[in-house]
Amino acid sequence: MCLSNCLINELITPALKMNLAFLTSYPLDVRVGSGVIQTLVGWKRALRDINISATLITSRISAGSMLALANGRLQFNRELSRRHFDSFDALIGSDFDGYALPLEKTPPYFVFNGGLLADIVGFEHGRSAKILRHLACREQQNLQKALTVFVPSRYSARRLHQLYGISRSKIRILPLGIDYPKWKQMLDRSETMPTGKKNILCVARQYPRKGISDLIKAFKILLDTLPHCRLQLAGSGPQMQANRRLAAKLGISGSVIFHGDITDRTKLAALYKNSDVFCLPSYHETFGLVYLEAMASGLPVVAYRITAVPEVVHPEAGMLVPPGDINQLTEKLYFLLNHPQLRQNLGRAGETFAQKMSWTASAKKMIQYIQDIINPV
Repeated sequence: MCLSNCLINELITPALKMNLAFLTSYPLDVRVGSGVIQTLVGWKRALRDINISATLITSRISAGSMLALANGRLQFNRELSRRHFDSFDALIGSDFDGYALPLEKTPPYFVFNGGLLADIVGFEHGRSAKILRHLACREQQNLQKALTVFVPSRYSARRLHQLYGISRSKIRILPLGIDYPKWKQMLDRSETMPTGKKNILCVARQYPRKGISDLIKAFKILLDTLPHCRLQLAGSGPQMQANRRLAAKLGISGSVIFHGDITDRTKLAALYKNSDVFCLPSYHETFGLVYLEAMASGLPVVAYRITAVPEVVHPEAGMLVPPGDINQLTEKLYFLLNHPQLRQNLGRAGETFAQKMSWTASAKKMIQYIQDIINPV
């Protein structure tokens, strides 16, 4: 039965050997919580394949302002605290979701943290920063309650300890994954659309920390020497209109395509298939699933050498430059676009790496960590 205000949405697999529940106040909408939702859905499907029952408990909050979204997510948590979870063997909260749960009435409680809100406050200003600081306090509460905290990278583990004081002994690194066979099927079904132009693809929610304005500036320089290029930007966000204005100010609007949100994964796969290079010069990533998608698509990656990005984008699969160095960003893009054999070599290496990063491997590791706590040898 749904909770009254938030309309809890549950996706339940048949009852199997273990019964878990994932908690997230994000709705099943990539426009709102794309990374978190992709992660939890990926784990849910993988768990089903290894005979573990999983329930994904989400909200149906609509996309809106940052304040409206934050209020909706907090309300979800208040209502969640009144729910009974007796039928589950373990609960897995995410980021700050689950902070209000009374532990004395809750099954063994774990948390996946892929957000590190205290780490991204510095990229926001005014009301946005104030909202994030409040949510970061809730995130800290949630992490302190957990028996074990799962994080996607070594960077996340280090910062979680530094920012929130979480003991290193209860942090477990759980790299994320991709359903490579399914992604490959979507790529194979996608139409090849030759345009006579070289395409640079960026897929991201357009927040200031994603560095998309840096990419637009680098692309302007690139166009002076390689006029037959296009920049494809997939994803919307609070910075999108500012980025549109920047492209117009630089006189390159005709070569920068703003696709907005692409909710159809097949259409997104087609964008990857018809691109030559992937570039997301983000200033902050706790993992970066889109880099994995790009590598699974056989694309070389250009990004900033910062936070967890080097843990995902290895030298064999892409080129990393110092954060904020727009000239080097331009140079790497220029070099790759002019060297098709290098693009192919990097793309092949990245695809080989992506094939190994399965959701099944990630889910099995998570289950082992959970069993170590609830069924110690």
